[in-house]
Amino acid sequence: MHGEYKEWKYLSIGMIGILLSHILSAFIVALCIAVIFLFLIYFLNEKLKIIKSMILSVIVSILGSLIFLVPFIEQLMFQKYNRPATVDVFEKVANLDSLFTYGVNNSMIQIESGGVYSVGISLILVMFAGVFYWKRVTNQDRLIYLIGIINFICASKIFPWFLLQNTPVSVVQFPFRFLMISTLCLSIYAAKLSEQIKFTQDGYKYCSVLILVILFFGSWVSSVHTLLQTKYYQESWGSYYNWGTPFSRGKFF
Repeated sequence: MHGEYKEWKYLSIGMIGILLSHILSAFIVALCIAVIFLFLIYFLNEKLKIIKSMILSVIVSILGSLIFLVPFIEQLMFQKYNRPATVDVFEKVANLDSLFTYGVNNSMIQIESGGVYSVGISLILVMFAGVFYWKRVTNQDRLIYLIGIINFICASKIFPWFLLQNTPVSVVQFPFRFLMISTLCLSIYAAKLSEQIKFTQDGYKYCSVLILVILFFGSWVSSVHTLLQTKYYQESWGSYYNWGTPFSRGKFF
């Protein structure tokens, strides 16, 4: 945070969008923001301005989500909603080596990857490449990179989830949900790394950009193709594409 601390506007817009789409994701994002805020506030200058900015962001986020919150609270007053199913969080979390293995395999379907979600081969490469550019980027970029790495680790058994089983944090149910924050931060860091590549001639620059586009887009196309070819997909979710009107959505590829 810097300048007049107007970042609250972007934070509010993001939180409103998340709240209107998936309330559990909003809880996870809010939890991460709170942890980061409490950890960094000691090291930042103008603490009072930053705290005011955060409070303003919370207020605007709530006001902007009233279209969802008001009907939700109204329903709570007339009927009881059960909390999400209680599961053994530590049992549902993957080993760290599995996150790397299935990330390199670029698998998009959990049942075909031993029940493990990951961030994909592109961001696995960014995690390793980011170390070599550590001294070339700003402190803000380093923080984004570390947040991505930490959330990746939080999605594995290295993080002591068994200690949080009987706490409100266990409502997340599946730690792989923290990979959404890891994916966002590592993608931002990947964009920052691309700015560090220097070229002496425009020809090299354009060729390198083309190669990167082919690699990243190609890995995505490959993972989607693999998904569509799996027996699990064809026998379950893929069958929905063959339904008649008004359910038919057409072919993806």
